[in-house]
Amino acid sequence: MDMDSAIKSLTRSSRPAAVVELNLDNRCTSATLSPLLATFPALEILSLNNIGLVSLDAFPSLPRLRELELGDNKIVDAKGLAVVAKMAPNVEVLKMGGNGVGELEVFEALGGMRKLASVDMFGNPVTEKGEYRKIAFEKVRSLKVLDGMDMFGN
Repeated sequence: MDMDSAIKSLTRSSRPAAVVELNLDNRCTSATLSPLLATFPALEILSLNNIGLVSLDAFPSLPRLRELELGDNKIVDAKGLAVVAKMAPNVEVLKMGGNGVGELEVFEALGGMRKLASVDMFGNPVTEKGEYRKIAFEKVRSLKVLDGMDMFGN
């Protein structure tokens, strides 16, 4: 099923302005985001796990979004995350485990999310870099938890 069909199926009995949570996990296959997501201005939680997502470049304006799940997709670069930071600046929780992000520049992009407190990057190649945790906490000043641990590893 494509993303538009999955969104319509899940929200058919709701007014778009009333939808605060949308979970598309395993319900569709899409390398890119649907423009239909922009029609949900009150969205606070968006879950897009395991749908084959490759690009975040078309991330819609979702100013109320607090939690974003992007786990087990095919995201590899930080460019799309910079778009997310701009279009959804109030994200507090970001879960992106199981992608292919390999560069530390990802934290430059995430630094634009001023309220970002928790990030899950388990299973991404970037977690194998030597200064990974240090750089994450330096670049994302609001960060409190990275991969389930605080800056001291607790």
